[in-house]
Amino acid sequence: MKKIIPLSILLLSLFASCNSDAPQPYDNSDPGKYIVKGEIVPGNVDLQVLSRYSTGLADATYTLGSMERYYKSGSTNGKWKKVGDDIDGFDGFDPSKIVIKGGNCWRKMKSFYSAYGPTDFSVALDLIYRAKHESYDVLISENLQLDEAGKTLLIGKAEYGLLYADDNSMVISRESKSVGAEDKDWIEIASFKLSAPFETQGTPMIFETATEAYDWIIALFREYFGESVDRNKFYGGSVILDKPMFGVEDLIEERDRIVMYD
Repeated sequence: MKKIIPLSILLLSLFASCNSDAPQPYDNSDPGKYIVKGEIVPGNVDLQVLSRYSTGLADATYTLGSMERYYKSGSTNGKWKKVGDDIDGFDGFDPSKIVIKGGNCWRKMKSFYSAYGPTDFSVALDLIYRAKHESYDVLISENLQLDEAGKTLLIGKAEYGLLYADDNSMVISRESKSVGAEDKDWIEIASFKLSAPFETQGTPMIFETATEAYDWIIALFREYFGESVDRNKFYGGSVILDKPMFGVEDLIEERDRIVMYD
């Protein structure tokens, strides 16, 4: 006995089959789309949108969505090769949030490094909060420059390649080198999307350089604590440190080390 299949089911099945074979829309937010066969392949960059930010005509806040890391060396024949996310010694993409205000970029003072943990700057801020109940958002205001010809974005001294930009998202890259057993070139590709406007969580303190920010926290620390303080007095027993003394000397040492790269 023949089984009769309704025409509507046949048409639906045919449509589904054709639809599954149809090209999928290009995902502009996927960082991996911009490395093709080991080569960087930029997408469309809407310079008109970006020029509004660099000239101060509009403000925006971009938040990091995803990133990928690649390297190339003699062993890869000069081609970019993707690496995993679990490489020791690497922090996440910096910045993770791009806050554009009046033609400048605001970035928060970094509070943590994967190589050695919380910064002394963040320890001092925490002690001030615990002792004086004063909360601060410390920000560095860096110059934002758009190189339309070279399709690069300069934030302070850091240069980023522009791989894609529209009125809602942006994909940028950052290159670096390492010297070791085998010299390698590295590239990080990060996808950002427009997000809610940036809001400070405490009193905003905005500086042009990290050196100025350190000088401010050193002066404030001295005003409240003198040259040093026993941190165990402020942790309520939740943490008991073997070496609890912390002071201006620690902040000065960190300032002089970190501002070399500021």
